[in-house]
Amino acid sequence: MRPPANLADKHGGPGEIPGPTPQMGDGYQLDQSAPGGEALKGTRTAFDPSAGSIIEWDVYDRYALKPGDRLTGPALVEETESTCVIGAGDSALVDDRYNLIAEIAEGEDA
Repeated sequence: MRPPANLADKHGGPGEIPGPTPQMGDGYQLDQSAPGGEALKGTRTAFDPSAGSIIEWDVYDRYALKPGDRLTGPALVEETESTCVIGAGDSALVDDRYNLIAEIAEGEDA
């Protein structure tokens, strides 16, 4: 059985997957939330493993986030299929393709 191909071997490194960039056009948005909806839905309590206790977390509507939005943890990003947890000290950025890019803090405060 042949091992799986490594994209880094053929295409220059991780994250450089070949193919066309999607053309979304003006006004593109995810369709689960009303246009112009507020991304920050509110707060709720949840366990924070880094604090070892229950704390308040910001709660965001994934479908109302727009490219360029940046979240700072502790935050919960809710969508129909899942919830993304952004821990205290971590952050997330919504890129131009509406991906949620998590940036994990390093060091003693992480």
